[in-house]
Amino acid sequence: MNHPNLRRRAALLAGAVLITTALVAPPGSAQPPTGPTATSLGLPTFAPGRYVVTLADKPVATYQGGVSGLKATKPAAGRKVVVNSADAKRYRTFLSGKHAEVAARVGAKVTHDYSTALNAFTASLTSKQVNELSKTAGVVSVVPDQMRVALDDRKSTDFLKLSGNSGVWKALGGTASAGKGVVVGVVDTGIWPESASFAGPALGTNPPTAADPYRPYRSGSETVMQKADGDTFTGSCEAGEQFTARTCVTPS
Repeated sequence: MNHPNLRRRAALLAGAVLITTALVAPPGSAQPPTGPTATSLGLPTFAPGRYVVTLADKPVATYQGGVSGLKATKPAAGRKVVVNSADAKRYRTFLSGKHAEVAARVGAKVTHDYSTALNAFTASLTSKQVNELSKTAGVVSVVPDQMRVALDDRKSTDFLKLSGNSGVWKALGGTASAGKGVVVGVVDTGIWPESASFAGPALGTNPPTAADPYRPYRSGSETVMQKADGDTFTGSCEAGEQFTARTCVTPS
């Protein structure tokens, strides 16, 4: 008897056999690995290379004590970090020891220690070592050690939302006066005095007037400027290779 349900079941069975046969590799073909991989286990994969490993312990600049036998190294309010004090050296040795200990857990070797403003070390790591360190107690982060290029201020004003009708400069009186009374701290990534970023009028020796109270001027070998908060900024030019004191007081 030709029953329709039997025909349907036979067709489904034949289809299953065909699919199964298609999934089986023919004899002599390359077989895929059967062991677990980082991908099959759901683990992230990382390119081997140089990484920065940051630990949870405080660096010298912010350490307030807590480790037996090691005094606090964080400076008092308004004071500078004394990086070469006996206490700072002992604490730095302690941090370096922790770096070596953590790296050794995954079979890595420290290539550079950081301990003053950041408690971290760099090391050349494999993907497996990065995964293991990321799960190690006391490790805050493991990130690639990459070169970062500082942006020129003339290219980044829009990014910083300084320029434009809704920018900070506009809100503070325009570019002619928005920065008056502000002392800028420069992160020294290398300096080129001839850059247009440093263009400006030569510094004179006459003190500022009421109409222009924040204009900097020279007093002997020092540069003086009234700050917006009422204090006075006093600085001197640090000369260097192909950079004389005169470069600080003449326009580029």
